[in-house]
Amino acid sequence: MYVIIYYVIISFDFFSFLEIFLVKKRCTYWLYIFSFFLFCLSFLRWRVGTDWDSYYEIYLHPELYANMETGFMMINSIGKNYFESYTVTLFI
Repeated sequence: MYVIIYYVIISFDFFSFLEIFLVKKRCTYWLYIFSFFLFCLSFLRWRVGTDWDSYYEIYLHPELYANMETGFMMINSIGKNYFESYTVTLFI
């Protein structure tokens, strides 16, 4: 569900970006602030949401969840092995 919301927000953000830079030259400052704010909301969530505990458990013990999506497990392993931070993994 979050992925769909993020794609919708990113697509609106992209088209707003195009409209501002191709049609209007004003309000770019607010676009950057709004985009940065939404980006930060996507990974600065500590123990928020009903699925947080399950994803954190997958992050801590990936060997128990071998049937998960390959790309998701790769992102988890990169975040865990290189950065050792769950917040950085959410950032990726």
